[in-house]
Parts: sequence; structure tokens; C-alpha cells
Amino acid sequence: MKALKSSKTLKFDLEDNQDVFLEITVSTTATCNTLVTIPDVKEFEYEKREKIGTFKDLKGKTIEINHEFSFEGIPKKNLDNAIQQTQITYSVLNVIGPLQPFKKRTSKDLDSDDRISSVKFITIEHITL
Repeated sequence: MKALKSSKTLKFDLEDNQDVFLEITVSTTATCNTLVTIPDVKEFEYEKREKIGTFKDLKGKTIEINHEFSFEGIPKKNLDNAIQQTQITYSVLNVIGPLQPFKKRTSKDLDSDDRISSVKFITIEHITL
């Protein structure tokens, strides 16, 4: 079986005790099994949104997500199309406990229209294997 590998590094602005969840959406005509491994934390077969730990537990860890696709039963003439239409979306998110968007800002920081903007940056870096 051929294995295609890629990796990304995500940076989050979270508190150590905040929960982190993994959510994977797979759209395919193939049969797909998904095994998730997080060193020293857990290993599980993915079925739905899963709490994978606190931010403190996960800092510096690499989440390995191994998908196995079986295109058996799909007619040969449709295989290329089926493979090209397969899509996966990964989300690593915090959904419990809202973040404080203003962090020690006061009303003095508002503009003349009593407005303030909160911007969150999530950096994705490519790691060369």
C-alpha cells in the first residue's frame, strides 16, 4: 500500500488548561478508516469530533492521522475520478471555554465610535521531511 505523507505545524494562543478537539471530515466514495495516534496521550479510531486533551498535554506533540482508503468495488473507469474527488478537512480546535478577546484592554482602547477590533492569527508552517 502506498503512503502519502505531509505535515503542518499549527500555533495556537491558548491557555494550558483549555481543551483541544480534533475534527476530521472525509468526503469520498471509498471506504475509509482513520487511526489517530498522539504520543504519550492516546490512540483511537476516529469516528466523530474527539477531545484529544488539554493544550498543556498537546504542546510539542505530533498528531499522526493515518487514513486507509479502499477503492475496491469502484469500476476501473471511475477510479481516477473517485480519487480526485476525495477530500479531507482537518480541524484542531478549542470549543470549550471562550477566549478573552481583549486581554487586559480597557474602554480607553476604544476608538471614537466605541469600537475595537480583535484579530487572531493562526500560523501554518510547512515542515520539510
